[in-house]
Amino acid sequence: MGSRAEFTYVLPLDLKNIAGPNTNFMDFYAGALLAADTLKKMGYDITINLIDQYAYSSVEDMVSSGILSDKKLIIGPVKSQDMAYLLPYTDDDATVVSPVDLNGDKFVSSNINYIQVPPAQKAQVENLVDLLVSKSSLENSIMVIYEKDGADGAMVKAILDMLDTKGVLYNTFSYGILEGRGVMDKIMYALEPGLENLVLVPSTSEAFVSDVVRNLNLLHTNPATEKKRAITLFGTAKWRNFETIEVDYFHRMNLHLTLPYYVDYTSPVVKSFLMKYRALFNGEPTPYTFQGYDITMMSCGFEQITLQSKYKFKKDNAGDGMRNTGTTNIVYNKDYTISVI
Repeated sequence: MGSRAEFTYVLPLDLKNIAGPNTNFMDFYAGALLAADTLKKMGYDITINLIDQYAYSSVEDMVSSGILSDKKLIIGPVKSQDMAYLLPYTDDDATVVSPVDLNGDKFVSSNINYIQVPPAQKAQVENLVDLLVSKSSLENSIMVIYEKDGADGAMVKAILDMLDTKGVLYNTFSYGILEGRGVMDKIMYALEPGLENLVLVPSTSEAFVSDVVRNLNLLHTNPATEKKRAITLFGTAKWRNFETIEVDYFHRMNLHLTLPYYVDYTSPVVKSFLMKYRALFNGEPTPYTFQGYDITMMSCGFEQITLQSKYKFKKDNAGDGMRNTGTTNIVYNKDYTISVI
């Protein structure tokens, strides 16, 4: 007899809505069902309990109904404000998984059986700094360029503190978005002419990143030897969503990113999943589909068989729950491919 596994999903499906259910979490559930099918083929006896959160007037109503009283693995609710009410009323031996809300990280320190799946920004920043440091050597120089008085001041400080803690030598350069064309020459003189410059731009502002990357590209491709600078670029996960920056720049300067989610479409596991999903649903999976699959597989102990997530769980103290600190490192190659590193 194979192993048994029971999953309880608390999702805001809104199945009775005349306008149609919540498509994101229907996609999530479709991914969970495909993971359950995979587990069945691996010999598991699977039980799935699906709870539509909107079938109840409130989370309080759902909890008081007793529907969760004997459940040992609960995936959801998806919003941290709903999770805040649910956690005090779950059984002591029940594991509760937060599947998509970054704000759920605040519950880790007070709930021993709690699992926070989305990696918090702190973990993303730490992994980005580790990636940068792993590429450093005597043959290159580290430069951090950030926006003067920008909205990302806390992230900038955290990164500089981490570099200081690691004893890494680096230089900084900051400027305001309205400082004009003279900025490029200032950046040029701040960078090392005879070394590979590892340039980290800790910013989530598309306007600022666009300006920095444009200036760096002009330096990187400058035909004048005395002005040309060798540059390898490092950025934040949000850059993947920017629409106004030429992707060519990313490839020319080998942009390195640390991402909470990334689907490698060259992976055999991903290719197999896509074929199965298309055959069953006659469409394309979404990030929510991948998340439903990954979390279901992870909950059965298969952290490595994932589609878009990396799992590296950490417990800070004995009484804490676990938070995921896993991310995926990618690089934009000069041949216009993207590689996982």
